[in-house]
Amino acid sequence: MRIFLTILFMALTTPVAAASPLAPETAPRPTASPCAEWKSCRVGDRSYRYRLPKSWDGGSALPVLIHFHGADRNGLHVLRNRQVNSGPLDLGVVLVGADGRKIGRGKVTGRDWSWRADDLEDVRFTDAIVEDLAQRLPIDRSRIYLSGYSNGGGLVYRIACERGPKYAAYLPIAGRPLEMPPETCKAGPAQIFAVHGTTDAVFKFPAAWRRGEVLPSWRRLSSCAAKPDQTETWYVYTCRHWSSCAKGGGASLCQHRFGHILPKTFLPYALKRLLMKTAS
Repeated sequence: MRIFLTILFMALTTPVAAASPLAPETAPRPTASPCAEWKSCRVGDRSYRYRLPKSWDGGSALPVLIHFHGADRNGLHVLRNRQVNSGPLDLGVVLVGADGRKIGRGKVTGRDWSWRADDLEDVRFTDAIVEDLAQRLPIDRSRIYLSGYSNGGGLVYRIACERGPKYAAYLPIAGRPLEMPPETCKAGPAQIFAVHGTTDAVFKFPAAWRRGEVLPSWRRLSSCAAKPDQTETWYVYTCRHWSSCAKGGGASLCQHRFGHILPKTFLPYALKRLLMKTAS
């Protein structure tokens, strides 16, 4: 039934995308080639997959979570992984698993991401996924969230700097803690909602964070206060939230005592909080 509704939506929408403001950056063009839930959707020479929440009525605009996998994984793994899918699907959010590009770098021989300042291909790929998905499904552009684990989390920080308020929130999970100088993030303030383990041996918990200087460049970008608006302890997490920021955006960090993990309880908690914020 959901496949039929998806095909019906595509038939009723214009198959040709509007001119993209990313043309100077040569963003991949959305193709709207035939694909359905779980299947590989092509965007140029890249691909992604999506999974619909069972609660969807077939017509309402859907919030979207695009998740970037860790090294050597792929988008299909994202859709199958309960550490990732339980949050968005239970909360009525369509889950998108993006496929990293196949590379051979160090110990990584499969798919991975790049967050270097001189390589914005994956940033543009993210924009193209959104435009392509909008031709297949009715999506709520005010509630598009990006999350990623490990190397995928590093990419989320990178996109936050390049796109700022274009997306509702950025959720890096055990990602390399990129602290971007605010003057380099010209897109404007971003809503960062990070989680990181204090004993992470892959991307170490920053010493500044231990001293209480949490997400400093991101807080400066949004002109947040020095002290958090709220600190809460929940399950295995201690979370600090800066939500009353002069320029918009915001920052949140949930820390736990474990290592380089993708905690199953984080995305349900963070998404529920973010969805309530955008609904208010």
